Amino acid sequence: MTDEELDVLEATAQKSIEEMASVLGNTIKPNVRIIVKKSGRVIELNKCEVFTPKDFQMWVRLDSDDGQGLEITANNDTENAGAFVLHHEVGESWGKIFRGVALNRIENGWVMENERIKIEIDL
Repeated sequence: MTDEELDVLEATAQKSIEEMASVLGNTIKPNVRIIVKKSGRVIELNKCEVFTPKDFQMWVRLDSDDGQGLEITANNDTENAGAFVLHHEVGESWGKIFRGVALNRIENGWVMENERIKIEIDL
């Protein structure tokens, strides 16, 4: 991919992240489902607190009521272009879920998906 194409992927992800931060604000507590397609395993993050640096909506972190977290950021690195997503469970370090995916707006939230994993963020 060219540098311009990578920058477009990053800009698209950044626009989606900014929209998400704006829509969620400090009052909406979204639910997140991480679905592992092969095994059917579902990880639920419920009633998430939304954190994004004030006036610096470069990334969004969603922290659930049970201590899990999901962090979404934009990237233009060759392998990571698009949304880059990290997850952690209580007592564990942050681990990469996927990189270089689109963050798509749907009627009731957002969805990100690749061949292995699907993440749904519901309002």
